[in-house]
Amino acid sequence: MTRGQQLLLGLIGVALPAWATDVPRVRNGNAPAEGVQTWQLSEQWRAGGTEDEHVFGLVSQAAIDPQGNVYLLDQQLCQVLVYSPDGRRLRVLGGEGDGPGEFRMPWDMTLLPGGRIGVGLTMPGKIVVLENDGTPAGTIPIGNPDPAAGGFHVLDQVKCRGEHLAVVARTVEQDGDALIRRRYLSILDFEGREKVRLLEDSSPDAILQGKYIERDDYFVNLGRWALGPDGTVFAAPHRDRYAVSVFSPAGELIRIIEREFDPWKRSAAEKARVGEGMIAIIDGEQVRLEVEAEDHAPCISSLHAAANGDLWVLSARGTRDQPPGVLRTFDVFDPQGKFVRQVAIALEDGDPAADRLFLLDGDRMLVIKNYGGSVRGMTGSGAEDDESTDPTPLEIICCRIQRP
Repeated sequence: MTRGQQLLLGLIGVALPAWATDVPRVRNGNAPAEGVQTWQLSEQWRAGGTEDEHVFGLVSQAAIDPQGNVYLLDQQLCQVLVYSPDGRRLRVLGGEGDGPGEFRMPWDMTLLPGGRIGVGLTMPGKIVVLENDGTPAGTIPIGNPDPAAGGFHVLDQVKCRGEHLAVVARTVEQDGDALIRRRYLSILDFEGREKVRLLEDSSPDAILQGKYIERDDYFVNLGRWALGPDGTVFAAPHRDRYAVSVFSPAGELIRIIEREFDPWKRSAAEKARVGEGMIAIIDGEQVRLEVEAEDHAPCISSLHAAANGDLWVLSARGTRDQPPGVLRTFDVFDPQGKFVRQVAIALEDGDPAADRLFLLDGDRMLVIKNYGGSVRGMTGSGAEDDESTDPTPLEIICCRIQRP
């Protein structure tokens, strides 16, 4: 597959061109081969909440290193917090500012080779690199920082596994009287140079016209892609289809994983929450956006590539209508794309509407209690799945997985 063919695949979205008809498709039914398993979470340590001297702002990302240390990105406080395997706060890295090793508006975090930490900044898009002790270690630019060379690149997400680095980013470019938004998923080298572009779309930026059109806003950002330990990239490019495109580290589309799936029809309350509180600055004034929401939620909410080669998919149904005590129910596919099981993640005091879950490694998961409340406190609105009004402080629970 040529780069031009890969680019075309991203632009056409739902339809596949004739040259891609020979891409293997793994078609699965709606029932996993091994049924549903319930995995209990056993608390290892807890931080934050009402009884901890340390207060969190909005923890938006988490990662774990080979020694079991946990890294938390506090987006609101512009810090990376490091916790030992037994829950001791070891150090705080970074801080708000413009100096070396400081940052503003951090949006994502990943662990880089050599024990370094990469903090993704939105605009202009770049990755601030820190040594493990917080010493500044330079930056990795995203795209060309010269606006004359194609506009500022805005970084949405960054992931690194071993020697593999990938990003989702976008540019906004002037085209006559219109502003064109181009979003892309690319594999980079560690100098920030693009090696291959896997997906891309292009559309007029409706937000500057005072509108939020949910269907046009869909892309693989917001967690709908994953990077495997061997550099394989998984992406869900279709809003209304349960389909995952699988790319080799070289950028070749090697398979498409599909599953029979009944889209989740939103309630009137869910639909009303789409775009809630969204405000744009247009000509120096705050404008509340007109929202065009879809009747159904996107089929796929997020992807996670496990170290053993399995793909974990959180569907639109995986956070809704869950049994008591179940935080999430994941669809798990083996390395060949077969739908082998569903895994229900259970926590005694878990709240699927308000809590967020991070899969750290094969043995541990991280639960962020009252994540929805923290989002509301920072933005003045709530996430689509959040129905909680509990104002309690954000709390982190690191858990060990207990398999049946």
